[in-house]
Amino acid sequence: MLNMGNRRKAGGLVKKGGDSQEEDLFRRTDISLSAERFLHGDAYSCSAEDTVMVQTGFIIICGTEKEGYPVLDEIPDAIAVISVAVKKKPPMNLNEKTGKRHYLQPNDRMEIVKLIRLLLHAAMETDCEAVVLSALGCGYEGHDPEEVALMFKKEIYRVGGKVPAVYFAILDDKKVDSAAQGNYEVFKNILVEPAECDPKWKTAREVFNSDVMAQSMRDFPDLEVLGDAGGSGTKLLPGPKGEEKKELQTHQGDVPMGTSLGDTASYASLRKA
Repeated sequence: MLNMGNRRKAGGLVKKGGDSQEEDLFRRTDISLSAERFLHGDAYSCSAEDTVMVQTGFIIICGTEKEGYPVLDEIPDAIAVISVAVKKKPPMNLNEKTGKRHYLQPNDRMEIVKLIRLLLHAAMETDCEAVVLSALGCGYEGHDPEEVALMFKKEIYRVGGKVPAVYFAILDDKKVDSAAQGNYEVFKNILVEPAECDPKWKTAREVFNSDVMAQSMRDFPDLEVLGDAGGSGTKLLPGPKGEEKKELQTHQGDVPMGTSLGDTASYASLRKA
């Protein structure tokens, strides 16, 4: 399962009564036993950038906060925990016309994309049958839930059938603004296909392809494809010159869209505790 970890220390403010998802996890499982070493000098992996921490073999020993954390009579199977720490309050811009929030710094968006990719690859490495995810970083004044839900949808499509069965457990929390959509509603609208046809709803493949096209336009802003070749406003790629004319033009130089575990490890680390 995903643990939305504290970037400074394992367990966050659990000793001070904090009520985040990680702190609740520390109260309900035996994960605190493995966190002791971080208090005695061992490097805390989640403090590093572009890193997720994988820990296995934990037992859920208590019930929910609402129930008063009772000790369970029947102990369920052990779980693996994948801890991911993201920037809590990245600078965001509000589009007054659409009402949507967007990242001011592209690096903030790319950081969470890379962490989601690492998270999914880590889930595949644990040999678990299912993975439970959540609204990563979407707390108060945090990452925009619509942006994050679309990232998950795109990246899950990218890895395809290699990832275990995916479930999202999201708190339906509207403490700040009861009129606004909560994280649960936003994720449901994006991830779950509506019962009635909605032309605005996109499949995972459509989200992935749209993102690829949008990135292409950002990388090559001067290229346009409008109507037939040579039509009004159309700009064409320069043709081969000199010796290039004698060479067969192929797609072998293209970069594949898929990302393997080896590719991911080249720009980020995957650590097991």
